[in-house]
Amino acid sequence: MSHDITCPAVAISPAGWHKAATTLSELTDASPKDDLVDWQNIEILDAEGMRFQARRAFLSWPRQSWAVLLCRLFNQSVHVGFEFSAIERMSTEEVAKRVAAVEVLPDGIQWTSPRQILEFVCA
Repeated sequence: MSHDITCPAVAISPAGWHKAATTLSELTDASPKDDLVDWQNIEILDAEGMRFQARRAFLSWPRQSWAVLLCRLFNQSVHVGFEFSAIERMSTEEVAKRVAAVEVLPDGIQWTSPRQILEFVCA
């Protein structure tokens, strides 16, 4: 199964941190000082309710030419690429439960889609 990540999305690291992003560039942006060990086996939940499990994370260049230029000029950020071992569809309830484990979601809201949940987290 092949699928591209649809933003907004949230990345959840086994190292205990998470990152919400409205764009793919924002999601894969990292500091040159980041330890890629923390990015290994990362889980990414996207707006279409897809769950991506990364088998491997590696340094990569951004897709936009202007972003590549900025990375080279300032050496302030790098991009992380992923090799996925599993991609699966999750229900809206499953996405809400997984996101609630790392981010505070308000009680009493009837979530209608994974996109709604992730837009709330990114706001």
